[in-house]
Amino acid sequence: MEQKLIFDEENHTYTVDGVVVPSVTDICGIIPKLGIVPSAIINQAARRGSLVHELCQLVDYGCDKDGIPCPPDLVGYVLAYMRFTRDYKPEWEMIEHKLWSPHFEYAGTLDRYGKIDGKPVLLDIKTSTSPNRPTLISWACQLAGYADLLDTTGPLSLVDLQLKKNGTYRVIDAAETEKKFGFNSFALFHELRGIYQLSSGRVTA
Repeated sequence: MEQKLIFDEENHTYTVDGVVVPSVTDICGIIPKLGIVPSAIINQAARRGSLVHELCQLVDYGCDKDGIPCPPDLVGYVLAYMRFTRDYKPEWEMIEHKLWSPHFEYAGTLDRYGKIDGKPVLLDIKTSTSPNRPTLISWACQLAGYADLLDTTGPLSLVDLQLKKNGTYRVIDAAETEKKFGFNSFALFHELRGIYQLSSGRVTA
């Protein structure tokens, strides 16, 4: 019998057949805290990110700038995403796509999956202004978690797209982050997953 994944947007929780399962964001959440970022700033950034994600979906679904009900303080982020899509011409196959792993018992929402220049790409949209080392490591681990949920074979580029308020953007390759800081994002993600599940009493393979 197929198990049903449900996402509660208000509480940002995933449940499978009524049982709460951790998200990729939950699992990687411990890393940014190492950077001693106040929770109020993290919460504000999360709210901004959620709104920007919704607006970027409208861009992908064909709305032009004039057709998007965009708050003035978020216009720059939307323009940045429009510039990215113009420059890179992505062909998305999944947009805000929810998945979960029955084996590892975690869930998540892929921001974008598709092809750029004919090559498979998994992309996560970010709106943080100045990501520090813990944040960049967390971003790479999140992409690794999403990649394992996607469970594809063959080469896959993992990319964070940092949208900026001034209308510009930055493409951050997870492989470059790994090389810069000397870690393996897939191994670290699953170490964090094990810690999270052990601390919550949910132990899996």
